[in-house]
Amino acid sequence: MELKSILLYAAFTSSLALAACSTTTQLMTPGPMAAFPDLGVTRAAILRGMALHSWYPDGEAPGQILARLNIRSHQARVLISYDPSRVSFQYVDSINLDYQVGRDGVAYIHRNYNTWVRNLAQAISQELSRGSVVVVAVPPGGGPLPYGGGPSYAAPPSYQNPPPAAGPPAY
Repeated sequence: MELKSILLYAAFTSSLALAACSTTTQLMTPGPMAAFPDLGVTRAAILRGMALHSWYPDGEAPGQILARLNIRSHQARVLISYDPSRVSFQYVDSINLDYQVGRDGVAYIHRNYNTWVRNLAQAISQELSRGSVVVVAVPPGGGPLPYGGGPSYAAPPSYQNPPPAAGPPAY
């Protein structure tokens, strides 16, 4: 009986040690966040939040941006969906991040993935909380996006910089 208890204890502690050394953890998805009713403002806030953490647009459709992060030999792609009421995130795929679905049906991935996506979501949330986003990368009258992909985007007049005032300001 004593030997059986020792063996069970040894098996339990070794499995805990292996779990502690593991580079994978359960894949977590940030919850949805509030968006602006104006999709242009929401889209611009998402793109700015992505840029702050080196995420790049990998494709775009109405109400969706495919975000890509490259870090050394690792790559993660997340679909960011948005509408007038919310912004949501969904794992798409990854390279060298050990993504797998366990026997329990739970998805596991490299432990850094959750931090990268959480930082992305926080940056987008902060950009949305600013209240308005000034689009400065779009030339007057519209044009291609600065990353070279996706459709042209013409900034609504309310987002474009106002014309300079004539003369010096009056104090």
